[in-house]
Amino acid sequence: MIFFLCQHKMTVIPILITGLTMEIITRIDAAKRGLKRYYTGKPCKHGHDSERWVYNGHCVECTMESNRRIRAEIKQIMINSSPQHSS
Repeated sequence: MIFFLCQHKMTVIPILITGLTMEIITRIDAAKRGLKRYYTGKPCKHGHDSERWVYNGHCVECTMESNRRIRAEIKQIMINSSPQHSS
């Protein structure tokens, strides 16, 4: 098992790597092994070739993109509603 630094939370997350490729594993097998993520070897509907979350099957990259978008929207709302921007 190899670890990498997760950029969006600055934490270390273990990923399964065999040689230079990720281990292809089913969602059920990943759940049985107590993993949080698994790799199918197939791209998601948005074309990301990344791991998926065991608990919901969603692409990890799609989740990170969605979280970045939501944080940017919240930040913009906070900026627009601050007293400095009120007339």
